[in-house]
Parts: sequence; structure tokens; C-alpha cells
Amino acid sequence: MKRILIVDDDRSNILIIKTVLAGEGYEFAEAEDGEEALNMHRAAPFDMVITDWMMPVMDGVTLTTRLRVERLGTPVIILITSLGIEGAKERAMMCGADIFIQKPLIPQAVKKAVRDGFQRQEQGRLKITLPPGLSATGNPLPFAAVGIAAGTGGPAAIVELLRNLTIDQRAVYLIVQHGPDWMIETFAQNIAGIIPGGITIPTDNMRISPGRVYLAPGDEHMMIDGKNRVFRLDDSPHINFVRPSADVTFTSMAEVFGIKAIGVVLTGMGCDGSEGATRIRSAGGIAIAQDPDEAPVPSMPQSLIEIDPVIKSCRINEIGDKVERRLRELSPIA
Repeated sequence: MKRILIVDDDRSNILIIKTVLAGEGYEFAEAEDGEEALNMHRAAPFDMVITDWMMPVMDGVTLTTRLRVERLGTPVIILITSLGIEGAKERAMMCGADIFIQKPLIPQAVKKAVRDGFQRQEQGRLKITLPPGLSATGNPLPFAAVGIAAGTGGPAAIVELLRNLTIDQRAVYLIVQHGPDWMIETFAQNIAGIIPGGITIPTDNMRISPGRVYLAPGDEHMMIDGKNRVFRLDDSPHINFVRPSADVTFTSMAEVFGIKAIGVVLTGMGCDGSEGATRIRSAGGIAIAQDPDEAPVPSMPQSLIEIDPVIKSCRINEIGDKVERRLRELSPIA
């Protein structure tokens, strides 16, 4: 039976959540503040923590951060937010929550968040078959592509990776970070200053240019149209319970760039990016996984390593060097 810890100093909110989830087969526990919740989780880790943000003693953002830092299990963390406060989006984005729900609580939104969270958690334990060999289709673009996939804990990991990475003018960089629209837009604003030339959230049919860094928009899959050298965005169903999905972007990279594709899978819940990264590998490109031992949520990189034992993990501060070495190897053909 899945165990859920509900953290809120307002009893009415706890009652709403328990009523919405009644009959779903979950076991519930309650805490009135983050400090009490942290101590309860230390004693017996929960499968999911649903926490309000504004609470006495320790707020929900601090609780979420502490749960990720202490790495006591890998609970799904749902943060109930009120984003009207100045700086709220930045704090929420970096704390390490998996799913965000805004007040007022809507029963169907709560039920869906819990169901999707547990399904993504279980998905990270599934085995995926390595796809058959692929080859680039059409006329490959005359530059390389570096894809970066991240979920929970991704913003901090991506920032560290970009700080240790020199943007190569012979490559395009495609980042897929899971999260709602507001999170993607806030993240783009926060990291623009550390990237020469800034960062772009592409629109459909936008031309793709080497030497640029692109961030997949919230709630749309991002693909490459190699023939026309433009982005294609669509709002087709979620893949791996997320949209944008790194599997969609990585598969597109494998088909368009072939040997000139590099897939990097960072921290995150579930297994998004794993199948796409193996498609890059089977097309002649390379895939790199963050060391699961340092990832706040190791499911995504661990899933990739388990699919393809040839793929070795790297610590985040080593990934940039590995990407740059590969780009130098590709320079005669990129």
C-alpha cells in the first residue's frame, strides 16, 4: 500500500485531499509543519509527500529541499503553491518538487497529480528494450546536436552543467526540462545570463541555428525538421507522463543528426530520455548519464544505465568535458 504524508497547518486542506483520495487504497499520515514532516519521513520514509508551501516552523519549499538533500528514499513530492509572492517561482523551481498544484485545490487536479506521480515513480523501475540500429534520414544538418534531459532537480543540475560547458559554434544545444509553463519561462530568464548569446524558447517553424541554446517550451513536445532546418512543436499526448518529453526530442535528434547527436540524461523521476538516448546510441551518436549517486532523483539516469550497460555515468562537473571531447572528434564532419 502506498503511503502518503500530507503536510499542512490548515486542517481543512488536509481533509480535502484525504476526501478526494478516499477509496484509492492509500495509507495517510499528517503533519502540521515541515519540521514535523521531516522527522516523520526520517523515521519511516513515505512514497509521496504532499505539502503546502506557507507553514510555520518550516515551510514546504524548505521541507522539499531538505528531503532531496538528505536523499531518504525518492518520494514523489507535490508542492501546493501560491505563486503571487515575489520570488516565489524561483524558489519553487529550484527546491526539487516533482509536481506543482496551485490553490485553490481542484479535486480532479489533485487526483490526477497523485496518480501521475505514482505512475512516473513506478515507470523508472521498468525495463526498456534497446531499439534496433538507426541511421540518419535525409540530408543530415551540417552541425552537431547536444540534447540535455532533466526532470526533478534539473534546474540546478543544468545550471552547473552549463557553467562547465563551452558553447561550440558547430553544435546546437537542446534542453528539455520537465515542468509547467511558468517554470520553463522562469528558468529561461534565470539562466540566460550564464549562456553567451542567451537562451531561446523556440516557436513552431522557427529556424534552428548552431551555436545557440534552446529550451523546450512548457507543455509542447520539441522536434527537429531536418529537411527545412526548423523546429516542430506539438501538443500531442504526454509521453512518459510529461510534455515536453525528452524521448521525443532525442528520437528526432537520432533521425536528423545520427552520429552527430549527443544525448545527456540528468536527474529526474521516471525514465524519460532513456529510450531516446538509446536511439541516439543506435544511430551512431553517444549518450551520457549523470551519476545516479549524485542526482537528487536518480531514476532517469539509472534507467538509461540499466538499458544499456555500455553507457557509463559521469559526475555533473565531468559531463561538459566529455561533450566537448566528442564535439572535437566530430569537428571534421560537423
